[in-house]
Amino acid sequence: MQETSTALSCALTLAQAQLLLAIRYAQGDNSGVTEHQLKSRFDGFELAEIKQTLTDLQGLQLVRYQQGLWCWSDAAEQRWTLSGASTTCGLAAQLARLR
Repeated sequence: MQETSTALSCALTLAQAQLLLAIRYAQGDNSGVTEHQLKSRFDGFELAEIKQTLTDLQGLQLVRYQQGLWCWSDAAEQRWTLSGASTTCGLAAQLARLR
């Protein structure tokens, strides 16, 4: 429960929010994405930055790493739903919480 609580209440950096949304929309069939797939979407990021940001998101319980793929976590889905981020206004409100 503590893990979900952390995932629901944490503030995100802009890089964290960008990668989290990229995972959400690139995942497709729920299989996940690789670091290199994410790197190809964000030319301004170094691979080391992406890896560190993903590790930070994993610490916040918002993503999970399995079989070489980064996936959206159940806690991230819960945060997405509870925050109303699935709507345009909700997403704007969520992004406004960025630190």
